[in-house]
Amino acid sequence: MDIGGEFMRLRDRVIESVFPCLNEEQLGAVISGEEKVLVAACPGAGKTQVIINRIVYLNTFGTTYGSGRLPKNLTEEDIRTVRGFLEGGDFTVERVPEVLTREAVHSSNIVVITFTRMAARGMEERYRKVSGKVEAPFFGTFHSLFYRIMEKRLGGISMISENEASGVIGAVLAGYTDAAHDDKVRGVLNDISQYKNRRLLGIPYEPSTDMGVFRECFAAYEEYKAGRGFLDFDDLLIECSKLFEEEGEVLSHYRNLFRNILVDEFQDCDSQQIHMLKLLGEGGRIFAVGDEDQCIYGFRGSRPDCMVDFESHFEGGVKHFLNRNYRSRCSIIDAAKNLIGFNLCRNEKKMRAVRMEQGEINLVPCRTERDQAEKAAEIILALKDEGRLNDTAVLYRTNRECALLTASLLKSKAAFNVPDKTYNFLEESPCRDMLAYFRLSLDASDRESFVRIANRPNRYIGSTLIDRIRSCAVARNSFSLLAEQRGISLELARSMLRLESQVRRLKPRSPVDAVDYVLRKIGYRDYLEKSGECSKALEEFSVLAAGFGSIRELLEFADEYDKEMKNAACSREGVVLSTIHGVKGLEYSNVIIINCREDNMPHPNSQSDTEEERRIFYVGVTRAADKLWLLWPEEHRGKSCRRSPFISELCGG
Repeated sequence: MDIGGEFMRLRDRVIESVFPCLNEEQLGAVISGEEKVLVAACPGAGKTQVIINRIVYLNTFGTTYGSGRLPKNLTEEDIRTVRGFLEGGDFTVERVPEVLTREAVHSSNIVVITFTRMAARGMEERYRKVSGKVEAPFFGTFHSLFYRIMEKRLGGISMISENEASGVIGAVLAGYTDAAHDDKVRGVLNDISQYKNRRLLGIPYEPSTDMGVFRECFAAYEEYKAGRGFLDFDDLLIECSKLFEEEGEVLSHYRNLFRNILVDEFQDCDSQQIHMLKLLGEGGRIFAVGDEDQCIYGFRGSRPDCMVDFESHFEGGVKHFLNRNYRSRCSIIDAAKNLIGFNLCRNEKKMRAVRMEQGEINLVPCRTERDQAEKAAEIILALKDEGRLNDTAVLYRTNRECALLTASLLKSKAAFNVPDKTYNFLEESPCRDMLAYFRLSLDASDRESFVRIANRPNRYIGSTLIDRIRSCAVARNSFSLLAEQRGISLELARSMLRLESQVRRLKPRSPVDAVDYVLRKIGYRDYLEKSGECSKALEEFSVLAAGFGSIRELLEFADEYDKEMKNAACSREGVVLSTIHGVKGLEYSNVIIINCREDNMPHPNSQSDTEEERRIFYVGVTRAADKLWLLWPEEHRGKSCRRSPFISELCGG
């Protein structure tokens, strides 16, 4: 008997038997023997399952499938043991004969990189459950991996917190505007991140922030960190890169340690992360899984082209394709293929549906944004009656778009949750100002509201006077209280009494008229234009206000809205409300996408990258398993608008 040949034949059969849950495409990727592998997976193809089973394969058998390698001192008894395993029918990893595991890769030689800590934790839990092993490889983000490396090198690292970073940038931006919104702060921090990483590679970067403002923010941020010995996540990657390039023995050590690197969501890697993978992966194995059609983080520097041109970045690289979608019904798959086929920077995947039942794609034009919100609520209530509320998501391009929808859901008593992040548009500075004016119109002794709007627009009321009013415990008319303060000028006293009269005139007005009055008569519009604060939030506020008959009703709703939004952030019950970015990787039986209009999808701020905008829409569509609704208003901010061109592409014309 040819012991060697029989052993290899039986070993391959055992390996195939241990992974019965995988289809032939998935199995081919899991047991691939090439050193540099890209797995290009369509939505719903089970890419996480492939990564988990690849780890199990390495950790159990090594890369022995079809390899021709034989263990030392192979005997006929070993052959009988392997045959007995195959005949026994219990193909669990724990029972694999020892002779088959002699080339297993140790957990310490495997690194699994994901893009969020939550994904890393979930993947590790799945690995332990499938493998039954106590030891596990490293599961984490690029940043957490390089933190470990640099911590070992430096002995201790102090990281700047997110709040501190935001505070530094916000303080600089406050010199240019009365209020630095979270979006502006995040935008600058993203610019700083991209600038630092690309500078290291000699790649130019043009920040989205005004260059003068950016330079001041960057200098203040770096000075703050340096003065306290802080690093940020980008510093970890940059310093680690310098360490590898300047000290060859350190790089050799980690190349030998990390012999197998697996990367999830490979399409989201930026240039610096690709560079680090090349450095670490030389001579070892890279197993990258992703879908360039779902690359929606271009603003962070993601490189979908690295999936398309994988072999040019990783010498000897090969591609495996996962083309079966287990999630969506065939009609949704066909529509998604029509849509993404318009992109040029992509691998030519042949996505096909496993579920051959016809799904539903409903195109729903609505007259106005308010009609759209009410229609979405109507669909949600119908799904609630069917008991399908918890398996439904409403998606949108940006967080601001959920304002009218949440208002409609609150009125209809439909439960919702916001897993992406708690975004309450009423907390935007202009909305808070408008609510403060409205509250003062009902109660002139409302001290908090008065302090908020005292210098909005600027009335040159000094901080000392403001502090006196704030600390006054007597329930008195705030306007009169300020006018009576010692040392106040006659002009300012008269100004306060005029303002009181103007604010009092808001009370009998409808909320929409009251908004217009504050903007024009009280001068708030000029203030917004000079301060550069976000007027879009106030546009949303005006549309919302039109649904209420009185200021009192609107304020009661605002209080309820604030409470419900806080509850929604903690809840896991009800329909999910999220940006499309927030549900990437998730799936729902029913998906409603709102504001599918031409000036929103593609988004006007991203017109230069239509392919990424199309990918964002594609991600939203492919979250749907059974039913999909696409809604858009035919009138937006008083102007007529058309549906998104992506809908025509989706429908094939």
